[in-house]
Amino acid sequence: MEAKGDTSFTSVMALTEKCLQNIPEHYVLPPSQRPNPTLFPTSLPVIDLSMMGHPAHRSQLILQLHAACCNQLGFF
Repeated sequence: MEAKGDTSFTSVMALTEKCLQNIPEHYVLPPSQRPNPTLFPTSLPVIDLSMMGHPAHRSQLILQLHAACCNQLGFF
């Protein structure tokens, strides 16, 4: 358990190994400092990468990524 007010850096890997149920408070921005999503409304496509390790599904996943990045968002 981290001490209250502890400002030491803990890596994300270390946090995942602890199996925490909540994000430590010092990683969460106060509401007044959070970005306003209404200023830059965007909807990003959700692509499930869990099938990347399956050869039979990899080409379909790459096509989805290409469509999302190049066609929908303009990345190349």
